[in-house]
Amino acid sequence: MEAFCFDIFETLLLAVILFVGINAISARVRVDGYSMQPTLEDGEFILVNKMSYSWSEVERGDIIVFHFPLNPEEELIKRVIGLAGDHVLVQNNQVFVNGQELNEPYISQAPAYSGEWVVENGYLFVLGDNRNNSNDSKDWGLLPVEKIVGKAVLIYWPPPMWNVIEHTEIFCGTIGFVMTKNTANNYPCNECHVGLMHMRHVTYFTRLDDELITVQNFPAWICDVCGKREYDQQSIHWLDMLLDPNAGKPTPSKRRTPPLPRPHTGFSRLISDS
Repeated sequence: MEAFCFDIFETLLLAVILFVGINAISARVRVDGYSMQPTLEDGEFILVNKMSYSWSEVERGDIIVFHFPLNPEEELIKRVIGLAGDHVLVQNNQVFVNGQELNEPYISQAPAYSGEWVVENGYLFVLGDNRNNSNDSKDWGLLPVEKIVGKAVLIYWPPPMWNVIEHTEIFCGTIGFVMTKNTANNYPCNECHVGLMHMRHVTYFTRLDDELITVQNFPAWICDVCGKREYDQQSIHWLDMLLDPNAGKPTPSKRRTPPLPRPHTGFSRLISDS
């Protein structure tokens, strides 16, 4: 009898250890809503790998589960569109990242809204594949990376829908030293040789035909000691294209300051859960 009880205890202990271990590295969530159609459907259960970003970086195109910044008890699932340093522009039913239009075969319909965002260090810009029926970064802003639960990897229920989740890699141009240097860390200043260059978003001034043009939230690297500021030519080129898509072509009109990002409002629970 004593041996039998010990066997039961040992089995239960092993089950608890396995349960805790599995939940430490993975999560199972139920899709609640239509924000990720056609990639994910309402009612599907998916497996989430919590360890994915322990050994790799988040990439554009990844489908991630995260704690909703405005309600940490709620979890959402969206696709990563912009990384730190990226400029995201939505206009004319298209999404542009760093001036390059995205090829998005996974969306259900083109976005009917417009807006512009600069992704700061430590943040991501995420959107639902069902662009016009999704509570995402266009509504509540950038996603702090520490809110990520993990990467969606598998649809496991219902059985007919069992499938590995594809993460379409998004290729786009780069902008700013945060991207061209590929550095999330700071780097030494070559002016004073003492300070470190930090990525900041600043007000940038330029002129065209004696007209002063002001651009808010422009990415720059600034020394914390001497104040030296660095940009790269790719950033400037992207800005020129943003201010005037016909740059380089004869045009009588002057370039104007682009509209600043506007806060978006409105919330709807489209996918959540644990």
